[in-house]
Amino acid sequence: MGAQLISNPLNAFGQPTPQIQGSNPMQNEKNTIALVNAATTDLQYGDVVVVDVTGTLGNTTTTSGDLTVIGVVAQDPFLMSTTRDVVSTSVATMNVVVQGVARVFIGTNTVTTGQPLIASSTARQAFASATPAAGTAFAVSLESSTSKDSASTIRCLIKSF
Repeated sequence: MGAQLISNPLNAFGQPTPQIQGSNPMQNEKNTIALVNAATTDLQYGDVVVVDVTGTLGNTTTTSGDLTVIGVVAQDPFLMSTTRDVVSTSVATMNVVVQGVARVFIGTNTVTTGQPLIASSTARQAFASATPAAGTAFAVSLESSTSKDSASTIRCLIKSF
């Protein structure tokens, strides 16, 4: 019979045992929050989201370098496809990645690996900025636009700056 594991409540016995899920653990390590989609359109995974002053509503922006970007719409694990399925209809709750690895919608914008990303003047999109204004960068690209999938998204590290 195999050894039994002893639970470690509140990390009383030292560091917690890492919980690895899936074949790529980095893909699963992200922090999300639930927001209500206040946009007048459906949102898809990777769409750039800004937050309102109450902290409960998520919306899109057409302000380049918007300071209120909080993250991107999380990919629904049950819809894991390369098509940009609708994740959240207007007034529905959606999960937004605020920290960790996520796919970000860049459209036709050119991005190189390691560049900071900011909100685009095109709703729902991000673009690279070599010298972003203070507080505008919300992510760092982990791959270039030449590696984007058929949904025009690339892997990025969403950061809490």
